[in-house]
Amino acid sequence: WSHDGRNLASRATDHTIKLWDIRNFKQPLSEYKDLHNRFSMTDVTFSPDDRFLITGTSTQKKTDDKARDPTNVGAIYFFNRENLAQPEGQIQVSETASVIKTLWHPKLNQIMCTTSNGLIKIFYDPICSKQGALLFAHREERQKKANDYFINMNIINPHALPMYRQERIRNLSVIRKKNRQDPVKSKRPDLPISGAGSGGRIGVHGGTLSSYIVKNIALQKPPAQKEDSRAILLSYQEKCEQDPFWVAPAYKANQPTPIFASSTEDTHQKKDDDDDMGPLWKKQKT
Repeated sequence: WSHDGRNLASRATDHTIKLWDIRNFKQPLSEYKDLHNRFSMTDVTFSPDDRFLITGTSTQKKTDDKARDPTNVGAIYFFNRENLAQPEGQIQVSETASVIKTLWHPKLNQIMCTTSNGLIKIFYDPICSKQGALLFAHREERQKKANDYFINMNIINPHALPMYRQERIRNLSVIRKKNRQDPVKSKRPDLPISGAGSGGRIGVHGGTLSSYIVKNIALQKPPAQKEDSRAILLSYQEKCEQDPFWVAPAYKANQPTPIFASSTEDTHQKKDDDDDMGPLWKKQKT
């Protein structure tokens, strides 16, 4: 739409630009053909003073015959609103990309456009334009630091392979039931041993300490006759006298006949006398 609201400009994939009067849509007021356009989103814009129209053009496909034509570039065309017979001028934007959207800013007095390769370009006049791109156009590029770089590294994600993919969880009850049957996931305790023991475990009836005591200790039958320990030791006396092995052979050369103390009472009495003659370490109570 024009700023005065009386005219409407159109741009379509029929490679034309037309200017219409809203009071009569039977035929356009003016028209220009041979503006290549491959995108339905390509628009047309009025200048801030409504004197000019601007629109973008598309490049030819690589399979077309005109793909190698020098004029096959993405550009912005300027037309006079009173007569669209011939363009007033053009700005070449890109040799490989098409111009799709255009905007003529009224305050900044700058023209902005988007291209099919994802770029946004701004055109300005150093004298007539204000702010906008002028704020950073003449700014020096920031110097890159030596350690400010990126390394192209391969991203290794083994779990993205089909063999590592897991099924989506649909029913938790079914999964929990399967995990319950798995002895590792359910952490099932060791089963009781019915046969011989293994791995440090006692393989007896029941596998408990009480059953082991009952079987091996409590149920043992006592001997038929109670043995006399003194009689058993005296039975070895005659054998030791005939064939001594430990003590007697050591004194056989120097003291063949054993010499024993005369009396034990004299020894105890002498020891008591020695204790009485000792020094008094503590003061006696009176």
